[in-house]
Amino acid sequence: MPNEIKAKTMAEIPMQRAPQAGSPAQARGRYFNSANAFNLILPPVPDAVFTDEPASALAADASTGYTTCDLAGDMQKPSPATTPLLLARYARVNAGEILDAHFDTTGSIWYVIQGEGTVTLDRQEIAWWQSVHGECHSRRDIAAPHLLFGGENQRNAGHIFASVHGI
Repeated sequence: MPNEIKAKTMAEIPMQRAPQAGSPAQARGRYFNSANAFNLILPPVPDAVFTDEPASALAADASTGYTTCDLAGDMQKPSPATTPLLLARYARVNAGEILDAHFDTTGSIWYVIQGEGTVTLDRQEIAWWQSVHGECHSRRDIAAPHLLFGGENQRNAGHIFASVHGI
């Protein structure tokens, strides 16, 4: 803690940043304590219903790629965002194609809407398929997971995912 902070309680200790960041992720990092971790002042999230985005991702002639649910302009954010700290998007992977999912993010949640196949994570192949319930996996030992969806192991055309990423 810097010497100029003369806090009497933990709640008085302000959010801090790394004084000498060793990476871009550390430079963006914000460090809180248990007394002030949730005192962030964030812009309000505008009311929105995303109908064009899922329709685009689910279209029979859709290309492999991402469709973001972006409200950044309404929140005056410099990069795509659905809420001040999250970005929701649809991912489409057509049969025989690969979609790179290397995001600089704190974590991701993926839900398979349609299809089945594999993803490569840290040289490990993980099977995925359409199911009733989504699953969330967290790996603290990988700072920025590099996911590759698709390739030869896809069994159906038109794989669709919904994903949410911390930003």
